[in-house]
Amino acid sequence: TSTYYRNQCSLLASNQRQVEEPMPKVQKVEDGFGTMMPLRITRRRALKKEHKKRPLDARMLVRCGCCKERFEIYPPKDPDGNIHSNTLEINGVFGTVYQWRQVFGPLLGLPVEYPDYPLYQMKVEGKEKFLSIGAAGVAFDNGWVDVEIGGLVLEGPQSVRTITKEERERIREIADEHSASK
Repeated sequence: TSTYYRNQCSLLASNQRQVEEPMPKVQKVEDGFGTMMPLRITRRRALKKEHKKRPLDARMLVRCGCCKERFEIYPPKDPDGNIHSNTLEINGVFGTVYQWRQVFGPLLGLPVEYPDYPLYQMKVEGKEKFLSIGAAGVAFDNGWVDVEIGGLVLEGPQSVRTITKEERERIREIADEHSASK
């Protein structure tokens, strides 16, 4: 029996050392009330060097405080501030920042975000969509699907007008700028 207790004590001591000396790059996110185990967040910067024959992308690893469950978040590689073109990968699922806000916003009790007006009518593979001018330019640059500039502009929830020649040219300019930046 003494061997059993010695093994238990050494196990407890090793666990205490791990708790007392956390890795400096692990951030613990508490719930503020002490009722839940803290989430453990590890951030990795993008590494340009070849690592195992490929560069490493930046990522955030979120782990449970009490078990081995985890998920990974990969931020946009070249963020340009446009929530319609910047993509996030969360646990293998790709979506734009705007899409993830629509998914997680209501769950987190965040106010519903209304679109930035004006919104421009675009026809993407025959389906009508209304996009901001930046997103319309990025969509128009897409060479994989058929995209046309529509004829309407939403000025607000109840206000519609026809698109101007200058706005059509601006969408084409944004598409050219986006194409050149690739």
